[in-house]
Amino acid sequence: METSSKRIFALVVLFSLLMGLPLAAQIRFKGRRDFIAGNGPVAVATADFNGDDLLDLAVVGAFSDDVSIFLGDGLGGFDLVGQYNLGGDHPFHVIVADFNNDGKLDLATSNMFLPSVQVMLGDGQGGFSQPVSYPVSHWNATLVAGDFNNDGNMDIASADFGVFDPSDPQRSNNKISILLGNGDGTFQPARSFEVGLAPEGITTADINNDNNLDIITANLFSNSMTILLGDGNGNFGPPYVPDGRKDIAVGHRPSTVVPGYFNADPQIDIALLNEYWGTDDSSIYIFLDLPGTSSRTTNAIPLPQRGSALRMTADDFNGDQKLDLVVAAGGTVLSNFVAVMLGDGLGGLATPKIFEAGAPITAHAATGDFNRDGRVDVIVANKGDFIPPPDGVIKGNVSVFTGDGLGNLGIFSSVGTNPSAVAASDIDGDGTIDIIVTNAGSHDLFVLYGDGRSGFALGPQPRVEPAPAASQPVSVAVGHFNRDIDARLDIVTANKGTNSVSVLLQAVDGTFSSTSFPVGISPNAVVMADFDGDGKTDIATANFGSNNITVLLGDGRGGVRLTRTFALPPGAQPWHLEAADLNGDGRMDIITANSGLGSISILLGNGRWAQGGGFETPRNFAVQRAPRAVAVADLNGDAKLDVVVANADSNSVTVLLGDGRWASPGGGLRPGTPFLVGDKPSSLVIRDFDGDGKLDVATANLGANTVTVLAGNGQGGFTAAFTYFAGVGPVSLAAADFNGDARPDLVFADSLSNNIGVLLYDLLR
Repeated sequence: METSSKRIFALVVLFSLLMGLPLAAQIRFKGRRDFIAGNGPVAVATADFNGDDLLDLAVVGAFSDDVSIFLGDGLGGFDLVGQYNLGGDHPFHVIVADFNNDGKLDLATSNMFLPSVQVMLGDGQGGFSQPVSYPVSHWNATLVAGDFNNDGNMDIASADFGVFDPSDPQRSNNKISILLGNGDGTFQPARSFEVGLAPEGITTADINNDNNLDIITANLFSNSMTILLGDGNGNFGPPYVPDGRKDIAVGHRPSTVVPGYFNADPQIDIALLNEYWGTDDSSIYIFLDLPGTSSRTTNAIPLPQRGSALRMTADDFNGDQKLDLVVAAGGTVLSNFVAVMLGDGLGGLATPKIFEAGAPITAHAATGDFNRDGRVDVIVANKGDFIPPPDGVIKGNVSVFTGDGLGNLGIFSSVGTNPSAVAASDIDGDGTIDIIVTNAGSHDLFVLYGDGRSGFALGPQPRVEPAPAASQPVSVAVGHFNRDIDARLDIVTANKGTNSVSVLLQAVDGTFSSTSFPVGISPNAVVMADFDGDGKTDIATANFGSNNITVLLGDGRGGVRLTRTFALPPGAQPWHLEAADLNGDGRMDIITANSGLGSISILLGNGRWAQGGGFETPRNFAVQRAPRAVAVADLNGDAKLDVVVANADSNSVTVLLGDGRWASPGGGLRPGTPFLVGDKPSSLVIRDFDGDGKLDVATANLGANTVTVLAGNGQGGFTAAFTYFAGVGPVSLAAADFNGDARPDLVFADSLSNNIGVLLYDLLR
């Protein structure tokens, strides 16, 4: 056995990213988190292995031929405490039971390329014995445990699949094996029973209500389900044939069977999953009220045709006391998603809710309440590939999804085409935070009104079109632009397609009217602030195509009284800008991220608007390659504002600490220090997420489809990184408290999936 004490904070890239910095307080969000568990994880089981009433994990690594044991911390995090070599060949499945009646949970694993089952006895502290092998009839796929001979000892049933060769199905097997337990952790020689061809899925239940466990198999190559009735002595009779059928015909390539009560009667039902192969959809059959001639089949809504739906399990995801289903769908190297289908209590299923998983080939799913919030969470094993990788190459990972108690494994809302920017504000003044998102592809913006509990809905004007048409809005800001008339918040967008900004004034009924004003070429970002100190809100844009900044001074009534342009260094290609009073003189300054120069520019406000001025000549500070976003805050508590920059081509953020020497030429900021984050950070926010009084930094990583949160140390550096899944193409990030728990949450805009997603902070208990 190989043991380790390395800490895994659910997804967690604990600071290989930040070059070995020490462990810090935990920053957790309710979302998907990925971590490595062996090589080619293909199956996962959940149980309490050490008796602390917290769920732990056993993960089978197909390529590493091992099982990894993770002890749960009750907060959604896990400790890797052991990896055990199984001595088999391509282990495929793992089950948990007490095989030696000592009150401590044990493990059994199957082998795709060996005719054997491995059994490992637990010590009740998270450790296990070396595996002992027991022969079965052929190479086996999945296992199930039960007391098949009513002697009080746990037995094992093995689905002995045989050779997997779709071109020659007859090379597969048509048997299951029963290993009767002796009660001391050992087993009697296997006895075999015929089922359909290539049994891949196996489960047990008392189908005929005789108090003896029966066996149900999903037979991949005979497209059938077999029910073997048990006699209570460890034997199983010929296949049960309801309605005069032999094996029960199902869909194409059935792979999983799950027993449960899917309708409102006391008779056990069976849910069966059919994989997708070729042109056939994955689908689910629900067999109600077996046995009897009244048994009927419900064909559920097909799953998306993106890959085989490999495994399925049942649980109650929305707390309505009705069984739901979750499917791990990843039978190709291009597919990796989880589908949740809510049950109606009558045997029907709702349309699948799809959630992206981690690495390709999402092969197995299990459920449990990993963070003790009373809601069902999901963990899936993502194998990564079908072919064993070269030595030293790790494939696949494990994804943990936090359930919200409503049947969602993440909070996502559909918006327009190619969402480009997101902002969070109480736009309607009801005391709850709303979300505003611009959509560059559909030339519009959506306002999603929050309910204070992390739910969002479109309002009286579902789709707002900034004037003029084909505007391609790429940035958004919220503020009072006509404060002389009303106190309602308004919206401003930077429109890359029309070289303009649109001012959207909010009416009393919550609708918006749009007026546009010209700016420079290809404005990439917009910010609102009072730049001339007259108490009225102004607008500034970073113009990528003309290497300058446009400032529009507002008249307080929704109009613009003066427009002025300020040059940046040649080739600057400003991507983003921010406004803050960096030198403490009471005037707003501007900071730009110059994507073409690897620098930022600081334009200090001078107040000389009447004399044709407004800002001093830019002073420039080097960062890293392709800066895409800037944010300002006092990271080290010295009462001097600091600047943080997201560098897309360096996969980093640069922290430039303020030195207060703004009166000196070239002074004001110290040389920057870089910290690694995810691939292509495109947006960033600064907040104290964990409430420790130290500011943290979060980035949206466009290339990695993640959000990275850096835990601040209060001195301008960071102590740990935490990474969370963020849809597909996260391009913009904002922070606000969406559910009223007094902690900042995150919202991101997914440019490639036409969604926004919300990560709620997970309060530690």
